[in-house]
Amino acid sequence: MVPFFIKVTNHLSTRTSPSPPLTGGGRGWVNVLCPIVLLASGSLIYAGCHQGTIQPPKPSQAQTSTPFTPPGNDPWKLAWSDRNSTTPALLWNGLIGIRLGPLGNGYDSQGSPLPMFAMTDYETTGRERLRPTTCPLTVSFAEIQDGKAQRSSIEDWHQTLDMSNGKLESSYLERTPTNEVRIVTTTVVDPTQASIGQQWFVSPTEDAKLAVNLDFQDVGAIEQSGHQLKWLQGRKHATVQYRSTPKTAAVDNPTFTSKTPTLIDVKAGQTFELSSVITFIDEHGTPILSPKNENPKIIASFEDISKDSTRAFAGESQPDIEIDGPIEDQQAIRSFLFYLRSAISPKGGMSISPMSLSNDIYDGHVFWDADIWVLPALAFVDPTVAAAIPKYRIDHLSQAQRNLGDWIKADRPVPKARMGPIAQTGAAGDAAKFPWESSLTGKETAPGDSRFEDHITGSVAFSMGTAVDLGLVNPEAAARVMSAASSFYLLRANGSDPAEIRSTMSPDENKIADNDLYTNLVAEWSAFQGWPAEPTYKLPHDQMSFLTYDNDPVKSYKQAAAILAIYPLQYPPAEAEAKTMMDRFADKVIPNGPAMSDSIDAIIWARIGESDKAYDAWRHGWMDFVRPPFLLFSEKRNQDRTYFTTGAAGELQSVIYGFLGFRIDSKPEAGAIWSLKLKGDRWLSIKPNLPKAWKQVTFRNFHVLGKTYTLTATHQSAQVTQGD
Repeated sequence: MVPFFIKVTNHLSTRTSPSPPLTGGGRGWVNVLCPIVLLASGSLIYAGCHQGTIQPPKPSQAQTSTPFTPPGNDPWKLAWSDRNSTTPALLWNGLIGIRLGPLGNGYDSQGSPLPMFAMTDYETTGRERLRPTTCPLTVSFAEIQDGKAQRSSIEDWHQTLDMSNGKLESSYLERTPTNEVRIVTTTVVDPTQASIGQQWFVSPTEDAKLAVNLDFQDVGAIEQSGHQLKWLQGRKHATVQYRSTPKTAAVDNPTFTSKTPTLIDVKAGQTFELSSVITFIDEHGTPILSPKNENPKIIASFEDISKDSTRAFAGESQPDIEIDGPIEDQQAIRSFLFYLRSAISPKGGMSISPMSLSNDIYDGHVFWDADIWVLPALAFVDPTVAAAIPKYRIDHLSQAQRNLGDWIKADRPVPKARMGPIAQTGAAGDAAKFPWESSLTGKETAPGDSRFEDHITGSVAFSMGTAVDLGLVNPEAAARVMSAASSFYLLRANGSDPAEIRSTMSPDENKIADNDLYTNLVAEWSAFQGWPAEPTYKLPHDQMSFLTYDNDPVKSYKQAAAILAIYPLQYPPAEAEAKTMMDRFADKVIPNGPAMSDSIDAIIWARIGESDKAYDAWRHGWMDFVRPPFLLFSEKRNQDRTYFTTGAAGELQSVIYGFLGFRIDSKPEAGAIWSLKLKGDRWLSIKPNLPKAWKQVTFRNFHVLGKTYTLTATHQSAQVTQGD
């Protein structure tokens, strides 16, 4: 575990002004404040507030029967005021991830602390798991009369996420028997540095004495010197610094501490203003995970972080997909772009786990989700971020080769059997076995039979080919990965002609079988970086079409499997059978499977001209899975497990590769409105297949090989123009 510290700068002022403008819409939320008692000595204590260890949000049953309601009517803002909403908001940047409750701080609606995750916070032994730590966003307010906190109710609550600048605003009216206090909190995470900015505006209707509490959790030894506070926070040493402007309504330069609330007098008609910057730094005082050739400065103000975030999401050169269609479709697409672009950092040294830094489900480990689902979704949107995915695999090739060596030493285990020793010493060559569940160091950590999903190594190789085409990786380094994958499958197959890969777990994940179609195809692709005239691996087929695996009863699947041959693999014989395969397989995925299958269905239906089926599959693929208030993607329909980057990436792929018709092939696609030669011998083609509900789509500032382009498509025409 790499230790990091926290540096917080607070800015405080009061001013005579009307309350700041409020945003909102939608529906309402419940909030819990902690009781405060003023002791005879003059000190304040908080009774029964925010105690206990940090825990991730508890899953709840999803109400999939409830009709979907758009969060407001602004295409860039997700606004909510539903008192029954239970999913905390999420802000992240690939370095840190924070959850925020209804007050805009790190507590849920019951006053329990919410988790924070940092890329530096992996255990370095055992399973090398990502671990939660304490969220430092602890500021809260209460009105004091006669030394006691006033009982209050929360009214007119609303929360808004602005996807054009990354800001989360929480606004509510705290009503006491004698006063009304409007509190507005805005939170933003810097896009490239481990820094969080917060700003509060507190406006009472009548004169008020306010208690400002910085109830830092897990506080050990405290050392305070001037405006500096040091303590042990959770498993980490942390440093807090703050600054305040002089001559506030109550005192000059009020001093905040972690345990004792600070009292501030605010006159009616005035607004008390507090801003804070929290920066996670290493023992040398440098922001964590900064490249060695950088000398980054600690961000000084909320305004600076706000400007950085706005540039990252709404700058003139930033990508966007704008549709002329239903508002909920537009909000969903922009939410996928917003969350996915900010889920990975090139500085983090990792790829992306299915949940990224939103929780510790799957321990923060890396699966095929990164290579097959997230990389294609971001490849044209944000190639700098997307490049972190193949880089992680290249950086861990040596460990994958050690994994292969361990597998050979164990006599090549497969489910419930062993293939035995290899035929001769040195036959392994450069072979590598990428882990199904890859840890911080690239070791295999998957429990049980899922470690036998041997399609992972071919998925890495296939994804590496796309990365080479788009100039995201060094071709020589990628070639080593692809060669190592091909060599692995020679050791995994039985040596017959055509080769067979027996006893492996299919992407279906409910079946261990012989000759899984997807597994054998990625083995084929690894050997040729394309498709040979005749297959060298056995591909299961009956009198109608390809099958998922040998003796496939074609009855039920956990998730899409056989149709992956059509997309993403684009295996020509499977594409020729696309309609037949879709009619056979698309309706046989179980309802409680993970959120990816519908997006694959949508892409294939769109490509074969079934626009109504494509649109219906796409809408079900996110409406059934996103959770209020901010379209947080859940892994499954009947559980709240957010944020599931894989599901969001699949739905974004449906838009780009299905409705907008992007595809990469060995030659330009017939009928394409635009084609471009990529690195090597492959081509990018665009042939839109818009759903009827969308009159026009503009994919602005998509990136290919260092240049930006804009696609504008209607049902009648489409064109691509090059940017500056």
